[in-house]
Amino acid sequence: MRHHQPPISASASSSRISEEQRNVSVDGWIHFAKEEDDHDYHLIIGTSAELSEASFMNAEISGLPPHNSRSFDSLKAARDSFEDICRDILPQLKRSSYAQITPLHVRITGSLFYDIDHAAGVVGPTGHRAKSAWEIHPIIAIEPAD
Repeated sequence: MRHHQPPISASASSSRISEEQRNVSVDGWIHFAKEEDDHDYHLIIGTSAELSEASFMNAEISGLPPHNSRSFDSLKAARDSFEDICRDILPQLKRSSYAQITPLHVRITGSLFYDIDHAAGVVGPTGHRAKSAWEIHPIIAIEPAD
């Protein structure tokens, strides 16, 4: 994807490429999370509850846009759902490094996004990083999977 034609722009105003023009739903376990300065929640989700057996993917719950934005309601609903699911651990997420949490089994729905700003294997805690720069961003729904 880094050699995509036409090239993928890193500009905040760039359009999504055709490969990103879809939503996905995945079941996985949240292993790590943190709240960024831009108020996005960054999640490291795994394919297994067992950390040592899991493959990882990044997913992000966006900070909220202005109230009159057409995406405000869906993004707020996703944030509210995440904050309800993770109510007990929210204070741990407001630090500079990822908080490791007891794995939470969830179903996440959102847009595919190729993170051109970060190469594969650089986002997340050492030893638990995604091997791809593909992520789910923004998450538009998150719910317990059990």
